[in-house]
Amino acid sequence: MHKGHNKQFNRLFRAAELTIILASFFLTYFSRFGFPPFYTDLPKQYQVFFPAYLIGWFYLSYRFQLYKGRRIGRFLTEAWDVAKTVGLCLILAAVVGFFLRDFPLSRIFLFYLWIIQTSACFYSGLQSDQSLKYIRKQDIISGIYSLLGKMTGLMLS
Repeated sequence: MHKGHNKQFNRLFRAAELTIILASFFLTYFSRFGFPPFYTDLPKQYQVFFPAYLIGWFYLSYRFQLYKGRRIGRFLTEAWDVAKTVGLCLILAAVVGFFLRDFPLSRIFLFYLWIIQTSACFYSGLQSDQSLKYIRKQDIISGIYSLLGKMTGLMLS
């Protein structure tokens, strides 16, 4: 990836992860409680939980460098970083959410969210890595064909 485009790619990946976070939150809520209402109609503990989760996600994803350009890592290292980030965000947001004693958070909801969020974030990261590798490979191949075409044209002249 070109150094001039790192910031744009990081923003793109963060936006994609934000979409995945929102989708996994509502999917988890749907699987546990049924059709999710509009955000302001959610129970109070989830209205407190979700912003705390997002704040934790943005801080910890920066801290663990989940969006670092050309991140070289093994498969298990990347999976561990995603699981660690999601787990710590859940703990942070659950602590904030548990302050509302009248409205407790569902532990099954937290477990479902951890499973869905970790697998979705890891799969999306893996998919984007594979897509970028494919694009890079295609660019190299087209560059070789272009070079060979120029060389062939010079030989025929």
